[in-house]
Amino acid sequence: MSRYTLSAEARRGLQSIIDYVEREFGSMVADEVLAHFEVAFDRLVRRPMLGRSRTDLSKDRSLRFWCVGPSLIAYRRSPNGIEIAAIARAEQDWSRRPL
Repeated sequence: MSRYTLSAEARRGLQSIIDYVEREFGSMVADEVLAHFEVAFDRLVRRPMLGRSRTDLSKDRSLRFWCVGPSLIAYRRSPNGIEIAAIARAEQDWSRRPL
């Protein structure tokens, strides 16, 4: 069965986003944001070519990027689905990430 895994960096990034949303907007909104990410992960598992390569953000051509609100998911295909490599706000300097 195809599925997704989150790297340690992706887990930290997702947690940071959820923590921020909860502090600023409350737990109900944070739950909704988390649900949007989970829907995106499932969608990317089913259609891993949905995202696009971004050589301006990473030299790794196996990485693809997908937006969820103001955030980006960096992911790649893996033998059992996809690996989520990183999650962060899109306006951050992605070129400094070791992806």
